[in-house]
Amino acid sequence: MRISVHRGFLAGLLILLALALSGGALAALALGISPRLQLLSTRTVQAASFVHLGLVGWIGGMLTIVLAARLVRRPGLAALALPLALGALWQATWIVPYYTTNTVAHRTPLTVATINVQDGRADLDGLTAQLQTADVIVIVEHTDAARERLADRGLTESHPHAVHVGNGVGGTSIYSRLPLEDLGAGPTVFGSPVVRLDHPDGPLTLIAAHPVNPMGGAELWAEDAAALRAVILAHADGPVVVAGDLNAIDRHATMRPLLTTDGFRSTADLTGAGFPRTWPTREHGPFPVLGIDYVLVNAPLTAVSHRTFTVTGTDHVGIIAQVALRA
Repeated sequence: MRISVHRGFLAGLLILLALALSGGALAALALGISPRLQLLSTRTVQAASFVHLGLVGWIGGMLTIVLAARLVRRPGLAALALPLALGALWQATWIVPYYTTNTVAHRTPLTVATINVQDGRADLDGLTAQLQTADVIVIVEHTDAARERLADRGLTESHPHAVHVGNGVGGTSIYSRLPLEDLGAGPTVFGSPVVRLDHPDGPLTLIAAHPVNPMGGAELWAEDAAALRAVILAHADGPVVVAGDLNAIDRHATMRPLLTTDGFRSTADLTGAGFPRTWPTREHGPFPVLGIDYVLVNAPLTAVSHRTFTVTGTDHVGIIAQVALRA
């Protein structure tokens, strides 16, 4: 009798835990679906950064319900896990594409690298070594001092064509082996330099992106992202590459129009490289949690490869991706 009571009490606790986990997962699902809900406040925008963790809630809730059913020897209780399984399947559809390759026949690849160097704090020796294979490099939160030190390390010799905007947190640079035409900078808070690259297979437009993060308020975050989107769409009649720190995950209200209506895809998605996590680095946290750095391409382009890299001194993981015009 005592064992039965203990089992019943423990099963009750497990059911309460399952309710808590599934409640959190349901909130994550709602935030991931509804841009309007995200934009209610700065807190809801920030909470939406973690919606993919809802999958953990669904699975954890399922397991605790099944365990509770086993403890009290009532198999029918396990049926309560069914709606949680449906929630888990729904959220899994957000992640599965990152493990499915979608590359197609293509022409000559262009290697694009991007990294946020955290106000110029990144180890520039390590960074220079990582960037040797890149044809085009986008660096955000770049400083004048870091630009000078990279020049001393030979980056301006290997990548002689460059465009620079701003300094510090608002600093962005594009370095290129290929000749480029400076098309100006978009009217975003930090400036969004736009260049046309003279690629052998035809000209490509590259946009270096670094809209503001939501810490300054949901309204400013959404407005700056909208300004960046307008810059992108102004050039989307041809092949476009967008690279940088977009300060939003793929389910955020600011990213979903680009990834759905506007037809852009991330190189991580196209190559099946796995679910992207680029912030914060292990140096600044237990492990990367959020995928907020991207290389994006529109329909005339595809991705050939995608990999990440780390250097000390910055809280962002860098990306090196090969993109190419479709054959």
